[in-house]
Order: sequence, then C-alpha cells, then structure tokens
Amino acid sequence: MFLTLTFLLNAVLNFLVILVIAKILGPQEYGRYAVAFMIVTVASTILYDWLRLSATRYYNGIVRSADPTVRASLDFAYLAIGIVVAVAAVLVAALRFDLSFSPALICMIALASFATGQFEYWAALSRARFLNSAYARLVVWKNVFVFIFVLMAAFAAHDTVWILAAWSAGIAVAIATVVFQLLDRDARFALADRAWLLRFAKYGIPIVIANVLYQLIVLINRLVISERLGFSDAGQLSLATDMAIRLFLSIGAGVDVFLFQNAVRLEATVGIEAAKAQISKNMSYVTAILLPLAGGYLAVMPSFEALVVPPAYHGHFSQISQILVPGVLGFCLTQFAFGPVFQIAKKTMPVIWAPCAGLLCDAALLVFIPRDAGADTYALVHTASLLVATLVCALYAFQIKECRPSLYDQAVIVVCTLVMMIAIWPLRAISSPWLALPSTVAAGIAVYAVSIFSFNLLGTRHIFQNMFKFAGRS
Repeated sequence: MFLTLTFLLNAVLNFLVILVIAKILGPQEYGRYAVAFMIVTVASTILYDWLRLSATRYYNGIVRSADPTVRASLDFAYLAIGIVVAVAAVLVAALRFDLSFSPALICMIALASFATGQFEYWAALSRARFLNSAYARLVVWKNVFVFIFVLMAAFAAHDTVWILAAWSAGIAVAIATVVFQLLDRDARFALADRAWLLRFAKYGIPIVIANVLYQLIVLINRLVISERLGFSDAGQLSLATDMAIRLFLSIGAGVDVFLFQNAVRLEATVGIEAAKAQISKNMSYVTAILLPLAGGYLAVMPSFEALVVPPAYHGHFSQISQILVPGVLGFCLTQFAFGPVFQIAKKTMPVIWAPCAGLLCDAALLVFIPRDAGADTYALVHTASLLVATLVCALYAFQIKECRPSLYDQAVIVVCTLVMMIAIWPLRAISSPWLALPSTVAAGIAVYAVSIFSFNLLGTRHIFQNMFKFAGRS
C-alpha cells in the first residue's frame, strides 16, 4: 500500500510538471522543449539504462555483503560514462559545430541525461535491496523538488536551457536525501571487475536497444511533424503523448516495482520454475490494471481535458489522446507484462525485434502519409507502430510456455473492462466537468471492482475474505 501511494503521488506530480511547462511555454515553445527533452531521454537510456537494469537484476542484500565487486563495477561504470559525456559535451559546445542547439543547450542536455540516469540508478539500488522507505522518499522528493525548481525556471526564463538545469538540480537534491543510506563503503572503485561489466552489457544492452528504438519512434514523429507542420503542432502531439505515457508508465512501474522483484527473489530462494510461474501471474496482474486504466482514461477524456489541460491545447488534446491510448497501452504491456519474461529467462535479445518492427512500420507510414496531414494522423501512425511492436513482442514471449498467462484470466479482464466502460460511458454526457470527472472515476472503480470480485479474478474474493477475517480478529 505504501508503494502504491508513492506511485500515485508520483503520477500526479508528473502530470503537474508537464501541465505547468506546457501552460507557461505554450504550444510553440513546448514543442521545442519536448524535442530537447526527448533527446535527454534517449541519451540517458543509451548511456546508463543497461547499468540500471543490471542493478535491478544482479544487486541485492545478499550480493551486497557477499560480493562488493558488483556494486563497485556499477559505480565505476556510471562515473566513467559521466566523465566521458561531460568532456564530449564541452568539446562540442566549445568547437561550435553547426547544430540546431546552442552550446548551452548541448551542455544542459548532457547534464540532464546524467541526472536522469543517476535518479534511475539510485531508485534501482533501493528496489533491489527492498528498501521501500528509501525508494518512496527518493521518488517523492524528486518530483517535489523538480516541480518547484522547474516552475521557478519556467516562470523566470521561459527557456529550455534553464528548465533542464532546474530538472537536474531537483534530481540532485532528491538523491542527497537517500545517498548515505544506499552508499556501500566496501564497494571501492578499485574492486570494479571487467567480467561483471561484460555480464551487465550482455544482459542489459539488448533491452536498452529496444527502449531506444521505442523512443526513436516518438522522437522521429516529433521531428517530422515539427519540420512539416511547425512546432505548434508538434507541441499538440507531444503534450497528448507525454500525458498518456507518463500516466501509464507511472502506474505500470508502480506495479512492476514489486512484482518483478518478487520473481527475482523467488528465483534466488526457490528456483527458476517458481520465478517463471510468478511472471505468468504478473502478466495477468499488469493487464488487470492497465486495461481498465485505458478504458477509464478514454471515458473521462472530455471532462479531463476541460479541467486539467491548458486551454491552448483544447480540442486537439482529446482527439489525439483517444487515438494514442491503444498504442500506449500496448507499449506498456511490452514493458511490464512481456518484457519481464525475457528478463527472468536472461534471454533479452528477442526484445529488440519488436521495436524494430514498430520502427519500420513508423518509417513506412511517414513516407506515405501526406505532408500536410494533421497531428491526429501522426498520432495514428504512432499508435499503429506501437501496436505492431506489441504483437511481435507478445509472439516471442508466449513461446516460453511456463510464463504464459491464464487465458481465462485474460478473458475475464477484457469482459470486466467492457462492463465498466458500458456502465460509465453515458456519464460523458454530464455537462459539468467538475461533476463528470469524479463521478466517472468513482463509478468505474466500483463497477470494475464488483466485476472482478464476481469472477474471483486472481483470487480477489479470497483476498477480501482474508482481509475481513484479519480485521475481525484485530
């Protein structure tokens, strides 16, 4: 429950950061910021994500005391890459190559990518050691400080350079709140082991390549639409994309943070077969949360847009978001339902082929659509590409029989979600968004809860019965 509340707060604060920047900058400047920040995301993923993934997979309390070379190798790699990137950014800025970005922005992109990589690393360390309070503190403070600093920078400068600097400063302050608890003084740089670095690379780099390919789909679409239609249309597409992806990723990561680590712990204590069985259940848990989330997001779209989205984005936001939801849902299923299948099996190469298929689909569609097509057409291209990638990833994942989810559970989830949407869809007609939004959310949760309880999905009925028995004894 503690972690769930943490991720709910994380999702809310992520929304606020996006909305504040979008409102202050407006569609035109937000489009520029969205392109720059997407480059930060891609750079951080390429440079550091293989280490973050390896920390989650290989580093835990047992390894920490038994083999300090694991943590030493991780720390050394982060520092070495950070130094190389800093030197490269300064050289590029000093030599003033003919780039679209100013020297200051190049340096800030490098800094923000390192800061983002550091946040993910310290979060992974706390997850791997099951230090839930440290993890929650890091996530909450990161969002609080980033929100405050970015708000100040956006109001004061209206400049992407200062916003990225504020972003990095907020992350640095948040890490300072947990750094002493997560330090490992036995893991000195001198203990860094090349063999561990090679193992990290073999495990993590295929996943990194896959994530980068997914991010390239987003980045390419933003660059193409900004070149063909201008940064204003790019801003419209970017805000709808950012809001949907942040929402689904925040909720999905909130579930994955303990589901995957439980599977890793089962592998260490019971065996690989128990871990694969847990992954099978995890796929149903993830689907049972993300599918109704997608349905609910579609249902509340008119009232959500009216109450939350800045007026400059009205109309476009709702139309684009409804097109994007299926693709974003598919992308999150590949991340949190299908991806862990390959991670637990330590066979991560297949995850590359799914985004390759998606990227090829995206490139082909961009070639054939008219240059003056609206932002909603580019959203459709984005969704189609993500759904192709999802299908390919699912086909590879289902080849590992021990990890296949229950078909009965998947059918029940679909039925319960459809029942929920049929029940709440008429509430979109309520004229007051202040009434429509909370009533739709409350009714959707209630209908879905009753539905899964009726089917006893994933043992829901037994869970409630045990909770009541425990409450009665206490």
